[in-house]
Amino acid sequence: SSSPSSSSKIFAPLKHSTDPNGPSSWLLHRLKQALAAGRLSGIDLFRQYDSRRDGRLSAKELGDAIRKMQIKGTSQSSLEQLIHDLDDSLIVDRRVSIVDL
Repeated sequence: SSSPSSSSKIFAPLKHSTDPNGPSSWLLHRLKQALAAGRLSGIDLFRQYDSRRDGRLSAKELGDAIRKMQIKGTSQSSLEQLIHDLDDSLIVDRRVSIVDL
């Protein structure tokens, strides 16, 4: 049987200092749930909103995609907070890598 600590070693895109019960963790969890329940893959959905076609989304593009998925309780400020809380290695020019979400 696996212990809870062994399951926490999976890839986590948020900075270690991010509150695990805070808005960024909640939004990322809801995003993953919505993607798992949807017919489009996350990459396919996010590509529709990637204006630069560079594989990365701005906070606005991410927000548009999340609104398309109808994730309730999501505000522009919570999206900005999520991008702020993502691990620095995932952010380039204030845009988050699609495949890393």
